[in-house]
Amino acid sequence: MKAYMAYSEYNSPIEGAILVFADDAKEAKKIAWASNTFVRDICDGEYTDLRIKWLKQFHWFVPLGDREKIAAGISHVIESPLSCPGCNYWGVDIATDGECMDCGEYVGDELCRVYGIVPRSDRAVIAAYDAGAVAYAELGR
Repeated sequence: MKAYMAYSEYNSPIEGAILVFADDAKEAKKIAWASNTFVRDICDGEYTDLRIKWLKQFHWFVPLGDREKIAAGISHVIESPLSCPGCNYWGVDIATDGECMDCGEYVGDELCRVYGIVPRSDRAVIAAYDAGAVAYAELGR
């Protein structure tokens, strides 16, 4: 099982792309075309315009896919992978503070949780708890 990006050669991935999990590029192209009208639209109905790019850092894309299907070896398409709200790219590198390495915007709590990064909203709760625990401990002195 490998991860692939399906997009239009003419319009480029910037206009839109989908994430495909399949055993090889030929299979990825078939299921991308068959399962998604968005792909057919951006390719202007031309199968020969559809391009498949192997995403070599597979481990980075697994959280965006259906983990059960990946574990079972079932090919599938993710039409709208979670993406950075700043640049709208998916599969971007995310810093430990939750910021997109491409545009510097915060990627959001949901995407942080997918990649195992503590979201900003949770950090605020943790900081408030820690501050309360310190204050409580000082009361006991």
